Amino acid sequence: QNKVNAISKLKEHISFSAGQAVEYDDNIFLTRDHRESDVIFTPTYGVRFTMINKQGKRIFRNLRLGLNYIGSYSAFVKHPKLNGFDHSLLLDFNVSPLIFNKKSTLTLQESLRPDSFIDNGTRQNNSSNHKRNYRIANNFAVIYDYPATEKNIFSLAYRNTYTKYLSHEFQNFDSVRHSISPAWTYRLTPKTSFFNRYEFAATHYK
Repeated sequence: QNKVNAISKLKEHISFSAGQAVEYDDNIFLTRDHRESDVIFTPTYGVRFTMINKQGKRIFRNLRLGLNYIGSYSAFVKHPKLNGFDHSLLLDFNVSPLIFNKKSTLTLQESLRPDSFIDNGTRQNNSSNHKRNYRIANNFAVIYDYPATEKNIFSLAYRNTYTKYLSHEFQNFDSVRHSISPAWTYRLTPKTSFFNRYEFAATHYK
């Protein structure tokens, strides 16, 4: 009985995801002349572990911690030498809401995402010796939501993203990105909404 209860509680914290994307690229080697096209099938899969504290004090009553793994495999129809896996691990921290009044809420988000990728230069060389590179992205966000009416919600978000490349040849791409995003959400039905967002961003490279 205890084992069944433990499994049941574990299921409350774990969720799985899967998806399939199909992409057509008319210049997979990123060249000006002699362009080559291909169709790319990319299945994705993921698992997420989430913990939510709803019993804390008012300011921290919805503390959420999440660990998310996402993997994908890119399959090229005409150029199978370019096939390969990509992996990313996302750790996020979310406090919502910090309440100023009965209507507006302030959400704080912090996430750390290490991932790996195959650089475009490998594609340009059409090489089967894929070099995998690694980077770490730290994301911080402050999101303010104000429900003006039952159907209209206005939001303003500030996001800061710091990206660090661990491979020496990509260190010039280390960057800090700042963005401000006003948004408007209109609830058409309880399960359907119209969402409109604008983003103003500036990226500084090291």
